[in-house]
Amino acid sequence: MKSIQVYDFHDYRAYLNEYILHCPLGKHGEKSRIASAIRCHNGYFSQILMGKADLSIEQAQDLAEYLSLTPEETDYLILIVSYGRAGTKKLREYYFAKIRSIEEKRMRLQNRIQSAKAISKEDQNIYFSAWYYSVIHLGITSLPGFDSVPSMQKILNLPGDTIKEALQFLENAGLIQRDGGRFKAGSVDIYLGADSSMIRAHHTHWRLRAMHSLDRQNAEETHYSAVVTLNREDFVVIRKQILKFLEGKRKTVSESKNENTLAALTLDWFMI
Repeated sequence: MKSIQVYDFHDYRAYLNEYILHCPLGKHGEKSRIASAIRCHNGYFSQILMGKADLSIEQAQDLAEYLSLTPEETDYLILIVSYGRAGTKKLREYYFAKIRSIEEKRMRLQNRIQSAKAISKEDQNIYFSAWYYSVIHLGITSLPGFDSVPSMQKILNLPGDTIKEALQFLENAGLIQRDGGRFKAGSVDIYLGADSSMIRAHHTHWRLRAMHSLDRQNAEETHYSAVVTLNREDFVVIRKQILKFLEGKRKTVSESKNENTLAALTLDWFMI
């Protein structure tokens, strides 16, 4: 079933119509159930859906309760209902500015992906200074047999001394643990925020690695570049689609079993 999120809409009627179309209980009878929940007649609710009447703020709150929205989602629903009800251009611009502020906050991955391990600024600078620190860290965390210097050399094609230096740093930072001559996971999830001074270096490292991967000409890998023209609203729509994809990717990775592959994702969507 398609997932319908209130945050994807500026028009509360569009949200309602889409929700009813993909209702978990089936769209038949859902209009009547909602009308009952917001305490209005079926005919009046149909007028609302067609744009001939408006939800009241009180009905918006009842609707949020019926839909089991979170407090934050309830606030957003009431906001877009207020936006839809606004009778002057100035008031509509006021509410729309609030909507855009919420969208920008949600669009920042730093606010959507929580870090499970906060390392010091000094360690962060080292961790993100070269591509192989995170690869060694995640490889030890996830891959069977990726727990000794020889095994890492075979997969990463790096000098032994480079790997040893990286292992020493990761151990000192508490990100891995030594178990005899082998290593095991310490902390497993580190996120570099968009406001970090290392973000440019981090992105650059992995785009360079993506360029290296082109030389392999591996049919299982995907590379895509395109320049397009479109309007600003559709640019924002695609940005939202990318963020949803990233959330889905994170869920798939977290639920993946029997990991046996190291992979990297680089993704850009920007205005020229």
